[in-house]
Amino acid sequence: LHHEKLFDVDNYILPDGKPEDISTRKPPSNVRKILLPFFGRMQKMEVVITRLLSKRSSNDNHFIKVQGAPGVGKTRFVLEIAYHLLQRGCFKDGIFYIPLRRMKHMTFFELLENAMNPQGMGQRINKNLQSFFRDKELLLIFDDFDLFYSEQIDFPSFIFPTLKRSKVKVIVTCTKYEFQGELDNARKEFWERFKKNQAEKEAEYVGKTYDLTPLENEHLAHLVVSLTDTNIDGITEEDLLNYPRLLQVQGIPQLLIRKLQEKKLFIKNKQLLINPYLTQYL
Repeated sequence: LHHEKLFDVDNYILPDGKPEDISTRKPPSNVRKILLPFFGRMQKMEVVITRLLSKRSSNDNHFIKVQGAPGVGKTRFVLEIAYHLLQRGCFKDGIFYIPLRRMKHMTFFELLENAMNPQGMGQRINKNLQSFFRDKELLLIFDDFDLFYSEQIDFPSFIFPTLKRSKVKVIVTCTKYEFQGELDNARKEFWERFKKNQAEKEAEYVGKTYDLTPLENEHLAHLVVSLTDTNIDGITEEDLLNYPRLLQVQGIPQLLIRKLQEKKLFIKNKQLLINPYLTQYL
């Protein structure tokens, strides 16, 4: 187009120049946009983000813990935070999600390298940990951190002290368990060991804990409307709020989604079905 008229309007000539990308450069990351609806957590998100971005002493680089009941949405919550920060160009050296459950099938170094792709930065993590993380503006999210408490995976004591001494920000997610009734001797021994490991690790590493509570029924109703197919036409939000089975999921999004997947929800003689387009993301 250079040296040519612009759409043949008047005699305007484009000046010499070169194309330039003026969009915000995104940090490296393995986090992607999630196309499923997200409700009821924005205020809590802002609180955690403010904490992450606050300027704190290098001696106070304790981890942030997000905890809640099974299926309450901890993973989705931290991934929303990660994507929000990624889109705004925060943490210039990268934002990475690390699912610790995969350590059952690979070593911790393999898990880190798989998530972070350090070769793309011209480095390898296991050569010199302190050198790799020194002065890096990173956010690392370790999902299912409580697997260390239950001793299902070995705690990598060589890396977390390094992260604590660095500028790297860390979020960990943990399931909050509640047991009712009497425990047999084997379970009681396991639970005591779990609590001991939890107390030791969190005293050493965790600085702030945020509890994710179950969603309000209003937000669950919004979730149903957003997830279901067009057969929900004619069903109002009030109908959903008065729907007994909605109350049975006790504010747990994963339980609601499971019931929708199993096609067990009916209202006004209509079966609630997940929008086929969204099933690929569940």
